[in-house]
Amino acid sequence: MNYLTLIIGLVALIFGIATLIIRIKNPAKFKKLTVMKEKFGEKPGVAIHTIFYTVLPVVVGIILITAVLVPFMRLGGLHRFGSPVNNLEEKMVAFLDGKLESAKFIKIFLKSEVYVLTPQDQLNPRSGRLVKNPSLFTITSPEYTLFCVYTSQKRIDPTVDKYPELKYAARVFVKDLLSSVRRKWGLIINPYWDVNLTWEPKTVAKIKNILRKQR
Repeated sequence: MNYLTLIIGLVALIFGIATLIIRIKNPAKFKKLTVMKEKFGEKPGVAIHTIFYTVLPVVVGIILITAVLVPFMRLGGLHRFGSPVNNLEEKMVAFLDGKLESAKFIKIFLKSEVYVLTPQDQLNPRSGRLVKNPSLFTITSPEYTLFCVYTSQKRIDPTVDKYPELKYAARVFVKDLLSSVRRKWGLIINPYWDVNLTWEPKTVAKIKNILRKQR
């Protein structure tokens, strides 16, 4: 979740609502409203002030909040995660709970194996690795596209139930997966579960840089 965008949206919305309340109860408090009336006239001045100090902040706030919360609600919260079934899941839960540093979790993640879903077989028959720029299951939010990975085979089920055309579940090393995906995508771990983790594209790019330095 992009908390900065959410905070900006909330501030804009609260500001717009506050100016609306003041406008209704005591518009004389707006010093700039008086200036605008003198400069543009009574009605145009009120209209301009209302648009810039009430309407626009409310609209921008709603747009920003929606851009953050709608994808978040759509991606998670549908299935109860329960107890972790492997070490990667234990470390992810610890990271989300603030008990494990980001750098340590990323290091563990890069050494792990995960599952990805594809509409067709995307594994190289000789190497057993994903082909370059594989066709993976992705979820598109208003801000960016996320490719989906799963920490265990158990976590795949809700996605397959929703998209039965995804016939192939490939188990891959994270380092091979990140090397194969050349698009500027974000990443979500375990979509459709109430315990999930989203990294926006710029975070994934930083993780790829870490991976390159390790080679």
